Formats: sequence, structure tokens, C-alpha cells
Amino acid sequence: MAFTKAKRKKMEDMILKTFSLLDTSGANTDKHKKFFKSLDDKAFTKWADNFFKDKEQNFFLEVMPYENEPHMDDIKKAAKFLDVPLDETVKLNYLDGEVYTKDPVPVG
Repeated sequence: MAFTKAKRKKMEDMILKTFSLLDTSGANTDKHKKFFKSLDDKAFTKWADNFFKDKEQNFFLEVMPYENEPHMDDIKKAAKFLDVPLDETVKLNYLDGEVYTKDPVPVG
């Protein structure tokens, strides 16, 4: 699948913004900026196609203990930016029928 320049920019911006919110030191953002900058449009399309085809592919936040670990506020900001809930009502599969938790529980 070919990516337009606008779609590529939107993807890169989302990834970089997420890393910026999680790692205030900027180390992870800089690493990924360099990676994306090294890819021309053809290489980016190849990388993205492989990334989306393989469910094992992921982005990894690299942290050093006590140096650039994200705090809960950072995680909440990133989750809000991505519109990803950190708490959900969860179905209890081990019980018969449609049984869910009474209150939302952490799922992040």
C-alpha cells in the first residue's frame, strides 16, 4: 500500500507526539525522528507494510530507571492523545453468561 506524503506525516507526527508525551527527555522521540528521516517514501512504505502485516511488531519505549521513566501523568496524557482508555468494564469469561465487572478496571 502506498502512503501519501500527508498520511506519512500524520503517522510520523502521531508516533513522535506519543513518544514525546511518554518520555520528556526526548531520547525516544529523537531516535524515531532519525529513523523516519532515514527512510525515503519507498522505504517508508515497505517498513509500514511489514509493520502492519506482522502482529508481533510494536514500538518500544526505551527508558533508564530514575532518568526518563514515564510518570502516571505522562501515561494519561499519551492515552488521552491516542484516545485509548486506561480503564474498561471487563467481561469475566470464567463465569457463565454475560458477566462484567461492576466498575471499570485498569487495562493499560
